[in-house]
Amino acid sequence: MYFSLQEEHAAQKQNAQQELSLRERALSAIQSEFASLKRRHEEQTAASDAARRDAALRDGRLRREVEAARAEAEATGQQLAKLQVGWRRGPHCAQPHSAAPIPAYMA
Repeated sequence: MYFSLQEEHAAQKQNAQQELSLRERALSAIQSEFASLKRRHEEQTAASDAARRDAALRDGRLRREVEAARAEAEATGQQLAKLQVGWRRGPHCAQPHSAAPIPAYMA
């Protein structure tokens, strides 16, 4: 009987060691998977942040380009208006446009 209790205890100890070994391998696999997922999440977060920054820079650049084009169009419009007024007056006329009629061939 003493011998069978000793064998039973040895069998239980072996089963416990096998179970512990299985749990340790499962924990290792889970930790490895967690590390992989965490690394992938960090990479995707970094890529997302970079895309957001790129979009913000692109948006700012486009906004500046639109403002520059608008300012250029306004300046060109003002120059055109000055040229039209000067063309209508002509170098031969010192009077404002309303006082000097535009010749038919210039209208």
